[in-house]
Amino acid sequence: MISDSVRCFSVDDKVLVFGMDWLPLLGSDVRQQALVKARRHHASHFVVASEHAAAMGLVQLPAAIEHRSRPHHSAAQALASLYPSGTMVALIGIGPALWWLVALHEGAVVARTDLLFSAAGDAAPIVADLRAAYPQTRYVQGEHDQPGLPGLPELSRAADDRALLQRVAYSRRWFQVAAVAAAGLLVVLAWSGQLAMLFGQTKATAVPLTSAQQWQAWERARSLLADNIQVHGVAGMQAVLESLHRVPVAVVGWQLGQADCRPQRTGWRCTAAYRRAARDADNQGFMGAAPQTWQLRFPTVDSVEADWDIAPALTRLSDSPVDDALYSQKHWLSSLQHISAAFVVLKATDASVVPFPAPVDDQGQSIPRPESFRLYQRRQLQVDGPLRSFSVLLPNLTGVRWHRLTLTLRALEYPTLTQSRLNLTATGERYEWQT
Repeated sequence: MISDSVRCFSVDDKVLVFGMDWLPLLGSDVRQQALVKARRHHASHFVVASEHAAAMGLVQLPAAIEHRSRPHHSAAQALASLYPSGTMVALIGIGPALWWLVALHEGAVVARTDLLFSAAGDAAPIVADLRAAYPQTRYVQGEHDQPGLPGLPELSRAADDRALLQRVAYSRRWFQVAAVAAAGLLVVLAWSGQLAMLFGQTKATAVPLTSAQQWQAWERARSLLADNIQVHGVAGMQAVLESLHRVPVAVVGWQLGQADCRPQRTGWRCTAAYRRAARDADNQGFMGAAPQTWQLRFPTVDSVEADWDIAPALTRLSDSPVDDALYSQKHWLSSLQHISAAFVVLKATDASVVPFPAPVDDQGQSIPRPESFRLYQRRQLQVDGPLRSFSVLLPNLTGVRWHRLTLTLRALEYPTLTQSRLNLTATGERYEWQT
């Protein structure tokens, strides 16, 4: 992802803004919701397509790129107006070494898309998660001048009042209070300086951090945390499920007991345990029939262990789409409830904040967390049921990191919805944003 996440392009008499933050909107009075959210996130502008919008976009436009003489429009919302129905994921090259990823669902921009990348390959993990979460999606990729892909002129023509950015109005009283406080602070600092001169003090007085500096310090600390957490998401779980489906139950007289998969920094590491079930079964036969990618061990006369690796399908938490806690409560947990009948166990705990060290200033003092600054939180996830049932769980695995997956072959005469010869147990955790 590029370091500066916002780009503005002047097209005709408009300015198109790329790289906005998108949040879901629930319930009624969406414009008031949007204004509250925009102020909470210290945005300078926001956009809401209509009174019935399911999403809002917000952005903090630097003064240096804000052309006040021309209206600013959201490029993502302009694209959404061109595709008012269905689901689409688009990865479009809009400039030299600049790729734009945006996802649309029923005319609304999907949260945590509208992203900019310096290379198309950098967007691959997010594209994979989106395509897995929306199986019926239409996916397009290419340069903006290719046939069928909208370019800047088409987006400019589609940018109507629904895509127009609205300036966030902050209370004048807040500015007056801030001005009085700033004036008082200057007086105190000036008086402190006079006292230092009178008493011969030479030690420098620490300058308090501004609200923006505090916010930036906490953002850096949170980014460091998220950069060091790898999540599997939809694509990572899909890779290991496909591998487990290919594990043979029997190999020339050897019977599968269980297969255990654990994540490594470079992917998955799986081990399958087989026992000798036929009198004429031997190691030579197993070695000839086993997949060539397996690394075999023969710990006893009647047992074989096979190891294999699964290519990495990991994404840094900082680059992974993560749901808002309110969305998780209303939609994600409801989705689990709808599919729970296919599992023996399907549990998710209450969310708890992911701890990380608070940032410190130049004097080594902890910087207070800004009031509206959001942290990551996580829920422990436990799933147990037939291997086949995990296909319906896949779309619900955004932001999930797994700790262990165990496939067990059971002796079962009559399979049922929740009972199968091949049973999978999985434990992990799901990350989300604080509301």
